[in-house]
Amino acid sequence: MVHGETDKELANKKQQVLERLGYLDDRSEKFANEACIDRYLRARDGNVEKAAEMLRESIKWRREFGIDALDPAKFPADIEGGKFYICQAENGQPVMIMRKRSSRLERHEEEGYVEFMCNTLESATRLMPEGIETWVWIMDLKGYSSRNSPRVQVTLNVLKILANHFPERMGKCYIVDAPSIFSLLWSAVHLFVDPVTKEKINFIYSSDYDENGLRKDGKSDTSNFGKYISFLRSPYHSEKYKKILNQVHH
Repeated sequence: MVHGETDKELANKKQQVLERLGYLDDRSEKFANEACIDRYLRARDGNVEKAAEMLRESIKWRREFGIDALDPAKFPADIEGGKFYICQAENGQPVMIMRKRSSRLERHEEEGYVEFMCNTLESATRLMPEGIETWVWIMDLKGYSSRNSPRVQVTLNVLKILANHFPERMGKCYIVDAPSIFSLLWSAVHLFVDPVTKEKINFIYSSDYDENGLRKDGKSDTSNFGKYISFLRSPYHSEKYKKILNQVHH
């Protein structure tokens, strides 16, 4: 809900957004449900025209990108590699783990990798149980270097997709064990991250936490990273992950 609005005012705005969208096919109508419209309104500060236009562009993107038809089986190497995958917290909230590749993406690999990322993002949204609308994203940057850093344009493309087509899905983002060289990439892309999203990003050092997820210095864990560090420290099992994906794609 947009701050300060009553339920009646919000319901009226949702109806206005629907009216501006016009005819929707069955697939688009299923996507543009009440909760979805609510997220797009929040992303545009309650502005009906802007929310409707944003949602219209997302529906167009989803159709052109073919996001509904993406199949994890198309990405066997990525799934076996375990560099970007989804876990689930006790309440069912998706926790996405991203680990660094050993080498930089080649130009001819970039399109396929972005497609794989979008497939993973879509899988995360489908895994959300009722009452859960956000994910947690843990980026493990241990081993990050100029040799395995993606081109800035690739990162910007992913940020654009996240902002425009998965609005209000980011609950928390933890950038873990980032070396000093990462500041070069961050300085290039942080200007393209909206202020609300920036507030959800936390820079973390895993060595600050003990085996129970408690801070070693005894300070309060204001970032709440301790709740999720077990996902980062747990080994990846491709067969187990395939079973999770099969739940949402079949």
